[in-house]
This record gives sequence, structure tokens and C-alpha cells, in this order.
Amino acid sequence: MLLAGDTGIGPDPDDGLHGGTLVPQTLASTQETALISILERHTTSERSWFVLWYGDYHGAAVIPDGSLIEIDQGPSSPYCMFTGPHHAWKDFWSYPRWWWPQDRSWCWQTGLDLDMTSSAYLGTSHDCAEAILANSAIEAVVAYPDDPAFGIDPINQRSPT
Repeated sequence: MLLAGDTGIGPDPDDGLHGGTLVPQTLASTQETALISILERHTTSERSWFVLWYGDYHGAAVIPDGSLIEIDQGPSSPYCMFTGPHHAWKDFWSYPRWWWPQDRSWCWQTGLDLDMTSSAYLGTSHDCAEAILANSAIEAVVAYPDDPAFGIDPINQRSPT
């Protein structure tokens, strides 16, 4: 399943973190509330795991060395891994690149440097996907394993330059 806000979610390639002027995009609060509610109903866990890209961090706080992990993604590493309640996903410096509950009943993923960086993929059960697709506050389309990583979002297509 592919999720997106009105203009997509997650950092935009044209935002200030990537040399542009737009702020990182986020889900509208109504979308966040609806999504969290659905995801919490489709897990038996009370806690989640969050993996954030260190390159998105531009704060002054020191990130604990114990939270840094390497993922075989080339020069994009390191990442930072944390655990906490599900709703903590929106309280970090950016949305997590990966987010899943302790029972692994679903998994959220946003990409780096792809056409779909401003969207998120969510792997979940059929029932959870149906609940998300039925919720009018959440913009989502079904994504299949054979779908391309570029151009799948029929609503938020970038204009040709």
C-alpha cells in the first residue's frame, strides 16, 4: 500500500534539507490521527521500533551512540534506531524511514532519493489495508510487488519541468 498526503509525506527533494526552500512535508493531523488509530487496532503490541536516517537530523542534541546502526544502503547510513509507543513516530526530527510494532503486524517505509520519497509504503494485513483504503481522511493506493518505484502515485504526480 502506498500512502501520501495532499502533497506527499516525508522530506521533499526540493525542501531545505536537500538544498531547496520547502519545509519537510507531513501528514495532516486528521490523516495522522486516522492512520494511528487504524494501525493501533491492527497490532497486539503497545510499542514500536523506529529507524530514522541520521542525514535528516539537523538539531543540536547529541544522538546516543547506542542508537546508531548501519544499514547496507551505501553512503546514506548511518541510521538511528529507537523504541517507544506507536504515537511517538511523529515526535522525531522527521518521520521514521522504517516503523513497525513489536509484533511486526505491519511495517511503514519511506525511501531516500526516489520518486516516491514523498510517500510511504505500508506492508500490512488485508484487513488493515481495507480499513486504511476505506478511510476518507487517508490518501492511499494499493501497491504490488511488480509496481515500479517511480510514477505509481496517480494523484501526486510532479509536473514535467
